[in-house]
Amino acid sequence: MKTFLIIFSLLLPACFVFAAELPFLQPAPVLTGHPGGAGWEKALTVQFERRKAVARIGRSADFLFVSVESEHGCPEESVSNVTEHDGDVFADDCLDLFIDASGQRKDFYQIIANTRGVIFDHYRDELGRTRKSWDSGATAAGSYKGNSFYIEMAVPLAALAPQGGGIGLAIACYTRWNLFGDIVFGKYHQPETWTRFDIPGSYPLSLIATRTSSFGGRQPYEFDLKNRTEAKLELTGDINGQALQLAFEPGENQTLKIFVQQQTGMAVENRLRLFAGEHEVLRYTRRLTPKPLLTVVPVSDIVYHDEPVRLRINVHEPQTTPVTVEFCQEQKQASCTYKDATVIVPFETIPSPWR
Repeated sequence: MKTFLIIFSLLLPACFVFAAELPFLQPAPVLTGHPGGAGWEKALTVQFERRKAVARIGRSADFLFVSVESEHGCPEESVSNVTEHDGDVFADDCLDLFIDASGQRKDFYQIIANTRGVIFDHYRDELGRTRKSWDSGATAAGSYKGNSFYIEMAVPLAALAPQGGGIGLAIACYTRWNLFGDIVFGKYHQPETWTRFDIPGSYPLSLIATRTSSFGGRQPYEFDLKNRTEAKLELTGDINGQALQLAFEPGENQTLKIFVQQQTGMAVENRLRLFAGEHEVLRYTRRLTPKPLLTVVPVSDIVYHDEPVRLRINVHEPQTTPVTVEFCQEQKQASCTYKDATVIVPFETIPSPWR
């Protein structure tokens, strides 16, 4: 342990490749977007090789913390344009984080943040397929100052649920005006080259698969879960504040199905959290702007008296119940309902020239 403390008190070169425990940061950093904040003093500090930039990493009981402070080179050409989650954050000056949490060195998570604190995140499986529906729940903040920029990030460890006691990690930093990037702890998109760090604490639950909806209304969220230990597992938690209690036998698989209300056109963040005692062992986050379940347009905005109103009705998911339609000639509108989605369609009536 004494040797460990000496090692991590130094400014390490980018070729640092052996596994060690991440420094525990107490108090945990508070993300302000400015360098020098309290909590980063004991972080592992790493100098990039090909640019004047420094990365710092550490953890608390619940979060992985990463920051990068980099010379920019051309402050008048700073690039920080993206404002929407999962937008093209990689096209901005950014911090780019690669994480192998399974230990298989084949699949990985990627989380990118710009100086606005906007996040792009996805999961890439062992076959190279990308799943943008995976959200890390990470938060970030950043700023420009003089000839440099700074970005810091906090990633919930339970969103990674590390298997095998740790994570593989690589950190990249980009300045977009000249397309210049550099990486420490490994090579781009190659998990087998990343540095392995131990993270004490058990994460006994695996999230095998999820089935969620991108549409508005009361939607089912299904989670396939597995107790990967040989001990009985009792969990508490919540999804969007709705309390949960689960119990797993050793090695047992379960499917958790919960209904979530999603308002069409309104950005939402649905969050599942599960705890073993006070330790958060699994977190699932889904950020989205739900699409309409139902769209209805009249074939014509003008309808002759006493003639039927013709409508084009589209259900934007595999339809499981009929659409109900009610006409009100007095109010000159049609009401179409599918599940809990209702669309009101106005129409105008005129006398028929043939009567």
